Amino acid sequence: FLGAFRVYPVQTILAAMAITITWAYYFRMIRSIFWGTLDPAMEHLTDAKRFVERFPLVLLVAMTFFFGIFPSQFIKVIQSGVIPIVSKMEVNVSGLAKMENINEHGRIER
Repeated sequence: FLGAFRVYPVQTILAAMAITITWAYYFRMIRSIFWGTLDPAMEHLTDAKRFVERFPLVLLVAMTFFFGIFPSQFIKVIQSGVIPIVSKMEVNVSGLAKMENINEHGRIER
């Protein structure tokens, strides 16, 4: 945020406020899910006890650990789609910069 604050102070403050509000709502939701009162209509339901019921959770945990330890496997997939888009954007921005006298911060110099 420090680099963005110098160039876009209002947008950076709004983004920080949005992140804070999102964080508050997220943790409020988590609190109500895990420590909230149980709906009487749901009392007859049980937790996942068989392997088939727990398999999606096990798979999610395994993939989280795998990509947390070896993120390059996931980054390679993302880069294959992002690199062509960024290269097109760089061509457009450099062409625009030559035409409009845009400085390194993206603002038009007069």
